[in-house]
Amino acid sequence: MSARVFCFDASSHLHADWHATPAGNVPAAYQVFVNRVQAVRQKYRPYETIVCFDSHGPTFRHEIDPQYKQYRSAQDPDLAAQIQDARKHLERLGVICLSEDGFEADDLIATAAKRALLKGLKFVAVSKDKDLRQIIVKGRACVMHKTSMLAGEVYGQVLNWEGCIREYGVRPDQWIDFQCLVGDSSDGITGVRGIGKKIAARLLSEFGSVPGLFQNIWGAELTPRLRDAVIKFRGRYPVVRQLVALRTDLPLPKLF
Repeated sequence: MSARVFCFDASSHLHADWHATPAGNVPAAYQVFVNRVQAVRQKYRPYETIVCFDSHGPTFRHEIDPQYKQYRSAQDPDLAAQIQDARKHLERLGVICLSEDGFEADDLIATAAKRALLKGLKFVAVSKDKDLRQIIVKGRACVMHKTSMLAGEVYGQVLNWEGCIREYGVRPDQWIDFQCLVGDSSDGITGVRGIGKKIAARLLSEFGSVPGLFQNIWGAELTPRLRDAVIKFRGRYPVVRQLVALRTDLPLPKLF
């Protein structure tokens, strides 16, 4: 088995852990996350462990679309403090911690994945974020999208190439176009009105990609209303794709 890199999305985990901890138990969320990282290191003995954090302030996606994530509430100061505490604690343990101004943790993870695969390493992204489905590579990169702790041991549920197809009906290399079609209300990204996951999966199965759908729009099995919606979406597609696609070219330090 090739050596594996485990890369954590600190932002998504800490946000979930913070909301799951009892009110007033301020240090609990960051301790839960640090314990999870340590448990993964002990169980899987990765070649390298990386933890990625969102940057402060706007990202390049806000420059593309000012409405990106406009409905997200401001981060609670207690949570922000715990994120900083978690980073300091992990760095003391020798864990590589990354952030980059203007980019999100997902972009850092995608860049790290590309570098790991180029080095012949396998890659596991540990994150609840569905955007990372797009980095899955058959037999080489997967997403551990669920983790739980029991008696100090971590148990992870992994989504690989085949699992993505079974669960969503699309290949990971079609995930960007899948998200473009269905949109993402939590990020303020509007897809094609009226197209949900099932219709999006069917269209991508038939035409392969959104550009393929555009080229064959009159042959697609769509109601007149949905066909009109797809035609109107054509002009927005390049911008939506830029919002959805993760960056894999960030100027990170040498990792491997």
